[in-house]
Amino acid sequence: MWKRVKAGVQGRVARFRVPGGAEPAPAEGNRQPDDPGYDGRPMPIAASILWKPIDGPPEQDAGLIPVFMTQRALAAVHDHCATTRETCFGLLTGNVYRAPETDLPYVIVESTIRLPGVIGDDAKAALMQGWVVAQDVVHRTGDQLVGWYRGRWSAETGLGPAEAETHAALFGQPWQLAVAVGAGETTIGGVLRRSASPDWAQECLPFYELVEPASFRPDGSKPTRLRWDNYRTEETALVPLAALSVPMTSAAPALVQTPPPSVAAFRRATSAASPGVLLPDQFGGGADDSGGLPWGGWVARIARWVAYAAVGVLVVAALFRLYSALASPASTGASPGRPAAMAVTVLERLDQAADTLALAIAAFDLRAQLFVSRQMHCPELARGLVVVEERWTTYNSVRKDSGVAFDAARTARDRSLYSDVDGVERRFERSACPRP
Repeated sequence: MWKRVKAGVQGRVARFRVPGGAEPAPAEGNRQPDDPGYDGRPMPIAASILWKPIDGPPEQDAGLIPVFMTQRALAAVHDHCATTRETCFGLLTGNVYRAPETDLPYVIVESTIRLPGVIGDDAKAALMQGWVVAQDVVHRTGDQLVGWYRGRWSAETGLGPAEAETHAALFGQPWQLAVAVGAGETTIGGVLRRSASPDWAQECLPFYELVEPASFRPDGSKPTRLRWDNYRTEETALVPLAALSVPMTSAAPALVQTPPPSVAAFRRATSAASPGVLLPDQFGGGADDSGGLPWGGWVARIARWVAYAAVGVLVVAALFRLYSALASPASTGASPGRPAAMAVTVLERLDQAADTLALAIAAFDLRAQLFVSRQMHCPELARGLVVVEERWTTYNSVRKDSGVAFDAARTARDRSLYSDVDGVERRFERSACPRP
């Protein structure tokens, strides 16, 4: 099930647009932070609480783009991940603004898009699927995809290698971030963003909690929604905050509040029979006061699902490429004359480089499909090309230095990757976009 939560207003999840349909309105989400068209807005520092990681440096790096997270967005992240001990994933939307007083950009996280559950901790699969749908959502709403989040029942506040690779492939802007939330005996979390540091995926960053205007006390104290034990603040007047209601209005609100058994069974059946990718539930008006859906509503929803399934086939094909390419062949043993442990280590590095390259190629495929359907523009397509070229250079470097004879599976994979990278270059040339 796909749910969208937006600060202050009722959100709506937009479905994937059928290629050949009406051309979407010009997207706000393609502008860069230095674009003069960005809205100028003073930083809401006075209405925020600055949180710093306990183990972080005492002073914030002046080069960091400030991050503000609304309390409703924080609540939405925790509400999503508190319902299960399984790993949960979601996307963060909001906007980038420019402070008139300093002429510097900053980002505000205003909304979340919940992603459906996945088996295990497969961040690649969850984010690749969600990234496709989110492109259509932000193009329709005028928001921007500012990052993603992950919740897990553990004491981890950083990103794993696969998560860091996925972030680099899909979230390349300097203001795009990741939020990692851990639960257990204590609740911890972290805001992370890619930087020049080799350890960026484990380095929690400061951020501002943007307080709801209606929750300020008469004495000016700022209530907080944050309960991360690994962050601190210098605010001295924090008071407990009553639970905020997360605005989440469904096309069938009664199903969210008190689902009847028959309707719940119907939804379980449809979710089991249809693929999870590109079939989000819509949120918005449409239900009557009785709490049930009119028969015409069900017919319309089923008809729309059939139409979206046709589009989903195109993107599922790209996702299939991802899984096929990421299936690393097993090692058949060390080459003669080398210690077995050394050969295995070299092959593991090579397989990891191949996996990272395959992810970048699959991400470019998705970008190219969205570009053809006019849901993405040249700057985003060019970023995908740059990522592929960087991963291809790394893979060739590891391959050259390995000195280990390839088995049949790795030889076939090597040829396939070469062909895929060549295909990426050709597709970009056909796009007529300027090379980055």
